[in-house]
Amino acid sequence: MTKKKELLIVEDDINIIESLSDIFIDNDFAVSSCFNGEEAMNLITSNPTRFDLILSDIMMPNMNGISFLENLSKNKKLAQIPVVFLTAKKDTSAIKRAFKLGVYDYIEKPFTAESITKRVKNIVNDNGYSSTNAKYHAEYFSLLQKIKDLQEINSHSIQHATAKIISVVNLVESGLLNKQQSWDILKVMGIELNKHSSRLQNVIDDSNTSNRIPVLPSTKQIKEICLVDDDPSINKMHEILLTEHFNYKVITYLKPEIALEDLTTCSIKPDLLFLDINMPNLNGYQLLEEIESSNIDIDVIMLSSSSNSNDIAKALKSRNVISYKTKPLTPDKLKTLNLNNMQTTN
Repeated sequence: MTKKKELLIVEDDINIIESLSDIFIDNDFAVSSCFNGEEAMNLITSNPTRFDLILSDIMMPNMNGISFLENLSKNKKLAQIPVVFLTAKKDTSAIKRAFKLGVYDYIEKPFTAESITKRVKNIVNDNGYSSTNAKYHAEYFSLLQKIKDLQEINSHSIQHATAKIISVVNLVESGLLNKQQSWDILKVMGIELNKHSSRLQNVIDDSNTSNRIPVLPSTKQIKEICLVDDDPSINKMHEILLTEHFNYKVITYLKPEIALEDLTTCSIKPDLLFLDINMPNLNGYQLLEEIESSNIDIDVIMLSSSSNSNDIAKALKSRNVISYKTKPLTPDKLKTLNLNNMQTTN
């Protein structure tokens, strides 16, 4: 008889413990639970090889999830146990810290039984997922913060400063300010604008050292690629690039619903999917959810004309997504993906 996988739930909410226990017992796991990190440390230390995975909340009394993970990481045996965080709080700094400490994944509450079961099984069965992914997530959160800095500077600081300058010009034109008064005010505003411009340049210079969204490792040999984009010109351009420049076999779809039907019925079995986000009827996120719920084993690279940090964060939460690229694709962008079996015609 095959030994059941053992799961430890570390959570201070009894309702969540009961819910998770029911889910994983139904999926043939052996389940234990603790109410905080301190209790969990005592239990694990007594038998370091007992548990195959730990599901832990972040916000807990006595010893929170981060402190619990820090304690685990100090012990070589305990550090080998995969840890997945459950969190209702989108705390980027805490999650970034967790990935630096070696957490395998994090799952936001509320979650579905199907989604959490799939993600846990992927880890305990080692389905192409290992602790090396923590490095990629840490890089991602670092880059995500840089993008947010860029957005904050661009959307608020500089726009606010330039709006004030325009207001002064309008006051001068209406005769409410003389030239000397306007010059004195504009000198102060010029200093402020220069400060924000310098800050923007610093962020850009810093981002240029790691200006690509990190790519999660893929062990698959890429031979056939599927493109799903409702823009015919973009689809054709990407098809030409992938076939003529990189020698891949390419299938293209303008309608995501047709692509989904062919994927779920196994009419096509591509090794990689380039998926546009903004499409009518069925957008990229919705198609991605359908792929996950159908347990289709395919790596996905999300495509968008936007570099919005919220879009990137939403896309990279998916287990299937290995990267996010802005359109259009170029040879240099494709090379950063380090895809297996990549060869150029040049």
